Amino acid sequence: MLRNLGHILQKAATFSVRERMGPELLLERRLHPDMFPLSRQVEIVVAGAKGSVARLAGRLAPDDESPEFAVFNRRERALDPPL
Repeated sequence: MLRNLGHILQKAATFSVRERMGPELLLERRLHPDMFPLSRQVEIVVAGAKGSVARLAGRLAPDDESPEFAVFNRRERALDPPL
């Protein structure tokens, strides 16, 4: 996952140089209007990697509400029956 992110960011850097775009503007760009900007996409990938390692190490509870793990723990909440 992180290796793929590295390749994507390399392509983004090449694109930004070719288009003479600063890094701030690049981080705000979206591939499609209904997608998150690049900066949020990176946050999601990093949160997934951190969450995977935390879960494997037994350091992440299924009900953890930490913002950095919110995307990672979404599935457990979706499976809980409504109250």
